[in-house]
Order: sequence, then structure tokens, then C-alpha cells
Amino acid sequence: MMWLSPRPAASDHFFETWEAIVRPEPGWTDRAPLLHVREMLSVLAQFGDENGTADRLRAVLMPFRRA
Repeated sequence: MMWLSPRPAASDHFFETWEAIVRPEPGWTDRAPLLHVREMLSVLAQFGDENGTADRLRAVLMPFRRA
């Protein structure tokens, strides 16, 4: 969740160190937004479309839509 939330530039050092230690699989950042779907649905249910949440959710789910 930390990766997907807005964060200050200072936290880039944390994520660089984390990647060096954990060595996640290639492409993990492309898949990470899927982990945020539940959070976005929760925000929509509780508060409505604040801060463009619906648009971000649509963008994450777009690759999975059928033509």
C-alpha cells in the first residue's frame, strides 16, 4: 500500500533499499496497482468519487476489459 499511495520524494530511498534487499520479480510495479483495487472500491463506497478515484480505478481495470 505504501508504494501505491502518494509519497514524498524522500521515501524513494526506502523503496530503492527495499528493492535491493527483496529483489522483487520483474514487472512487479506494473502489477502493483491491482493490489490497490480493494482500497479504491472502499473509498468509492465510503466517500464517493473523491480525488478522481473512479478514474484511477477504471485505468487499473482497463487492460482486463473485453473488447
